[in-house]
Amino acid sequence: MNEASDILTRWPDAFVTRLALVQAVPATNSLQRDFGNVYRVLYRSLKEGKFQFLRDIFESYVNAQWTGMLSGRNKRLSEQTRRSHPRTTIRQAARLADATPAQLKRLRPRLQAYEIAFPSGRRLYTLASNHLDQVKGVNLTQAADRLHLPQRRIRGLIAAGVIQPDISPVSTSASAWFISEERLRHLFFHPTGQKEGGVALHHVLRYGKLSEAEVIDLTKALLAQELNAVNQPCDDSIPLGLVELSREDLRRWRLRQRASKSSSVSVDEAATVLGIKQQVAYQLVHQGLLSSYQVPNRAEVRVRSVDLQDFQRTYVSLAELARSRKTSPKALLGKLPCEPVTGPTVDGTRQYFYRIADLMAAEITEE
Repeated sequence: MNEASDILTRWPDAFVTRLALVQAVPATNSLQRDFGNVYRVLYRSLKEGKFQFLRDIFESYVNAQWTGMLSGRNKRLSEQTRRSHPRTTIRQAARLADATPAQLKRLRPRLQAYEIAFPSGRRLYTLASNHLDQVKGVNLTQAADRLHLPQRRIRGLIAAGVIQPDISPVSTSASAWFISEERLRHLFFHPTGQKEGGVALHHVLRYGKLSEAEVIDLTKALLAQELNAVNQPCDDSIPLGLVELSREDLRRWRLRQRASKSSSVSVDEAATVLGIKQQVAYQLVHQGLLSSYQVPNRAEVRVRSVDLQDFQRTYVSLAELARSRKTSPKALLGKLPCEPVTGPTVDGTRQYFYRIADLMAAEITEE
């Protein structure tokens, strides 16, 4: 009586705690076995209607915590509880999700599947039905169609880890690939606006003479938003293969990639990587801000990749600062807290450049 009084005094938390303590672990598929005397008291000893509030909390707990499967045999429970029970068998879930039982078995961790062993040795898997939306997905052929890319490109992206399939024939005995809708959605993009001279990615991959490594790097750059989709703005997202890139942005990206992998580039190529005019690049070389060397026995001047990267870490142009702050170079010029190292009013060159360390030091001083 004291325990019963305590349960009612701290209702319903004390009752829920009692249910958790008496619940059998591991669970079976029988409420009577899993909850023992509590079940018999609720549905036999206290079966009158005035004790329905006890059964309501019990049935709410069953739907929230019990991993077994309710069926028509659980006639003592209310019809509403049986209808709203969130767990289902793999066979039933396969029909609901238009999938195969084998496919669902491989997705068990994601579907919060629970295995119930019967005394006969038979095993039953129950799934959380509210996780069945994660079963929606595509195989390799469907992924290629949805993304507007050849299957070999999809395989390459999978091998590089850009696409992570939920089921892989390479690592399991599955007969087909499976990529969930959730993972597929990461390969759709929202355009930032039309730019002149856009070219679709599938066209670049077919005719652009990119190496396999460059294809992977280009896709990663898109996913990291280092390159933007320039399709006309629309409500729908754009699949990877139909993403349009600015031809100028693409050319600059390719030169940057190749510069990072080669020992040196020409001054013209360095200008493209830095996003500046060729004349400005030659002025930077002449001033010694951009280190260079002359090829022996030739008139050609080249810039080492390490020197190009060092310049990018050391200097920033006024135009780039203005773009990042969404203003004009002219408006920003008088607001910066330090003097440029080169520019029209400094030494007559075409473009202003600032030392990044000077800008950071000046900002810290102002604070």
